[in-house]
Amino acid sequence: MSLLTIIQNTCRAISKEPPTLVVTSTDSIILELLVLSSKSGQELVRGYDFPEMLKETTFSASAQVLQGPI
Repeated sequence: MSLLTIIQNTCRAISKEPPTLVVTSTDSIILELLVLSSKSGQELVRGYDFPEMLKETTFSASAQVLQGPI
């Protein structure tokens, strides 16, 4: 599920035409939904331990050499 899908579904729920894009929208309601979505996402990250989001790795880049999965 993408941010676009979430905002499109929200628009349908409030009887507003779903957007085809969000981040570059000039519609004030869509931009407000973007801000609210961002705040909600930040609260989720602070409220729960998501180790996958905090994975740290180190690799050396070398031309034409397979570095393996990150």
